[in-house]
Amino acid sequence: MKIQITGVTSNQLNIRRKKNPLFSAAKGLLDYFETNEKHEILNTSDIMESDVLLYGLYSLNSFVSGGFLKTAENIVTSIDNRKVVYFVDDWHIDGIGKNLLACSKDVDGYLRFGEKLLGRKATSSERDMYDKALKHIVYSWAPILVHVLPWLVDDEECRDNYAKALCVDPDRIVLYDPSLFIEWNVPKPIKTVYDKQRQWVVASRYDFTKFVNKTMQPTWPVLYYGCKKVPNAKFVPNEVDLVEAAYRPNWGIVSHPYPEHLQGQWRNKFMFSCISHSVILAYGKETRNMRTFLSRGEIEKMNEATLRTLAIAQRDEQLDRMSFEKSAERITKAIK
Repeated sequence: MKIQITGVTSNQLNIRRKKNPLFSAAKGLLDYFETNEKHEILNTSDIMESDVLLYGLYSLNSFVSGGFLKTAENIVTSIDNRKVVYFVDDWHIDGIGKNLLACSKDVDGYLRFGEKLLGRKATSSERDMYDKALKHIVYSWAPILVHVLPWLVDDEECRDNYAKALCVDPDRIVLYDPSLFIEWNVPKPIKTVYDKQRQWVVASRYDFTKFVNKTMQPTWPVLYYGCKKVPNAKFVPNEVDLVEAAYRPNWGIVSHPYPEHLQGQWRNKFMFSCISHSVILAYGKETRNMRTFLSRGEIEKMNEATLRTLAIAQRDEQLDRMSFEKSAERITKAIK
């Protein structure tokens, strides 16, 4: 089976681009299909050779600015002669859903935004093409793949919440765990044994000092990485380097709540906590169904031996929840 994995911008059309995040949906699906002998991944902007079009849904600004006519044309061209399956990174879901619903109800308003980039008025046939593409995304029965943490793969409430956020029927949502599909390019540790410090690491491009001070209220020191707005914040070239620079030397990894439109970007932190043998502190639905995810107060009271035991227990529980077979079956069923 020939599969075309693509996005909605010229950059996303190159699925093998180096900047693809380790745990992005596109990277996970690419790694999965490329290691499966039954499938051939096409890496071309010409979709006509493919049997299945896996189309990434991102922000509607990208939908317009990156492809405009090409985006809608690819979807409409594919509807009648190949399987169309959508996929999404879960941290974009709220924004995508609101924009998709609004645009499907007001195609003219949506086109006016795109016409500024196109440099001319859209023709009536182009308008009809956009209308058909948007309605297919929102109202068709095409599956929508959403990657989630392993312990949420069978969570029906989670699936329903995603469907509500995307404004689509829940039966279209296919939850899967991408973590086993991905080859982790994680640097080997400089040290074999770390004298871990009782410190929390907050890694984000956003300023979470208010959350840390008012909600988390830690007694351990807090190290900030990645946010220019935070005084004395540290920077590393990429998230993978956080393993060596911050996570391995310290006991605490904070998986803070993200802004509503960015929910889900915590996945790297959970995977990296396993690799670094550190303890993760999480909030909200991230902790659902997990026995080893304790509160900040409980963690900070632990001695070194207990922290070591908890880190191992968290890693084991996360690994126990991962099911390559289940996720592979769901993806295979979706693309058939």
